[in-house]
Amino acid sequence: AAHGAESLPLAVSACSAADAGFHQDEARETSRRKRREHAAAMGALQALGSAADAGALRSSIAEAEEHVRNYPRGRTLPSVQEELQVARLRLQTLGADKAAGVGGGLA
Repeated sequence: AAHGAESLPLAVSACSAADAGFHQDEARETSRRKRREHAAAMGALQALGSAADAGALRSSIAEAEEHVRNYPRGRTLPSVQEELQVARLRLQTLGADKAAGVGGGLA
């Protein structure tokens, strides 16, 4: 019985070490996932902000919409949603300007 009592703390220690390793791996993967999501959001924001014409704006809107679909609202930067709305309005304005024959701005 004395031998069993000695091995119990070792077994508990081994389980604790394995459990800690598992949690560390899980935290590392969560961190990687968050970094990937953030990079995707920043890429979408950059594309929306740097569109030089209506075609590029349409393309960046599609990219941002794809990002939002892949990362539901709670997991994407709120600024992506905001910039997406601004870009859609900007595209509508470009279409209205073009229809009215206004020459300034993006084409």
